[in-house]
Amino acid sequence: MRSITALLALGLTLAACQLDLPSGSSGTDSTAAATTGAGGANAHPCDNKKDCDTCKSCSLEVQCASLATACSQNSSCVGIDQCFAGCGSDTECKDQCYLLGPDGEALYRSFRACVFCDACPSDCAGFMVCQ
Repeated sequence: MRSITALLALGLTLAACQLDLPSGSSGTDSTAAATTGAGGANAHPCDNKKDCDTCKSCSLEVQCASLATACSQNSSCVGIDQCFAGCGSDTECKDQCYLLGPDGEALYRSFRACVFCDACPSDCAGFMVCQ
């Protein structure tokens, strides 16, 4: 389990190096980037470390642990993560990754959204378009 979680972390690290941004988008979402409000600063216990990698590592142990575990136990999800790691910023390549593992697509998208949008909205701002 630990090695698969490390593999997922590596894949997310590599995938995070490429922006999934439409032209003209900054990748930040003012509602997702806010860490105050009803949930207060504790709504994002991993965020605001001033380092995306640190936040991602924390999120795999805290907020996104259940999704990390579920993805690591789903061969399609792991396959998508491995495929993304080799795509760079090539959007068509990433689309092909999803086609190779359709059974893991929803889980992988949820996992990425958890890490980049839910757990690390400030530290990883711009790494993924958050809805």
